[in-house]
Amino acid sequence: MKTAPVLYVDTREQKYREIVARIARYEGFEVHEVALEIGDYATKHAVCERKTAQDLLQSSKQGRLFQQLGKGLTTDKEYMLLVVGTCEPKEAVAGLIASVLARYPGYRVLHEADPVFGCWAMVKWMKKVEQGAVDRPHRLPGAVLVAKLFGVSLHTAEDLMRNYAGLEGVVEALQKRPQRLKQVYGIGDKKLVEMQERVKRWRLVY
Repeated sequence: MKTAPVLYVDTREQKYREIVARIARYEGFEVHEVALEIGDYATKHAVCERKTAQDLLQSSKQGRLFQQLGKGLTTDKEYMLLVVGTCEPKEAVAGLIASVLARYPGYRVLHEADPVFGCWAMVKWMKKVEQGAVDRPHRLPGAVLVAKLFGVSLHTAEDLMRNYAGLEGVVEALQKRPQRLKQVYGIGDKKLVEMQERVKRWRLVY
């Protein structure tokens, strides 16, 4: 029998503790209250620091914010900063969120004006982490990959995929019959040269 994942709620977390506990149970978690060293909520593989927008500003002024966030660097868990609610000055809140994103590129940052919605999104994120979905993107349509690889529009990429039966066919045509690619709307001499240069760079890397 598969055991339910556990969501730990810090004993000092007061404001949204019951809300998060109800959401977590609904999402299939067991909920335990413990004294957490890092964050307000944690699972086996994830941790979340929750702050109201007002607390974000206050903790920054008091020098606590980046000290708290710095602790997250000591854990090997996925880390989220959840900011709920709004306050003035809004540009200061936005600046602090931008600073966190710049200083801690591995952290997830979620700002949600509706605290309940924010807590629900956080619990669902933790559930995804426990399911092993981190850094596992959905399978993208081939045209998206072609557009990214060759630097063309999605419409042009779809035409390339249709005319040359996929990515391998496009690469083969680029090597053997490059001038024929100009029959596709959006590809001229300049774009053709760019596409060839991109293929050369990929080969050096891969």
